[in-house]
Amino acid sequence: MTLLHGLDLLSTFVFALVGARVAADKSLDYGGIAFIAGGAVVILTRIISIRFDLHLPKFNAKN
Repeated sequence: MTLLHGLDLLSTFVFALVGARVAADKSLDYGGIAFIAGGAVVILTRIISIRFDLHLPKFNAKN
């Protein structure tokens, strides 16, 4: 891991903490914070999978 990569991960973590703090200040409960964080995790996972050409499983609409 390079220094730049480590700083990028640290800044993402700090950004998430600040976002949670702002949500708490606006009286958003823990469920709302978790819901927003879950969406952010999904988006981040997709971005990482595209960036590093990972082949994540896909959901098929087979019944």
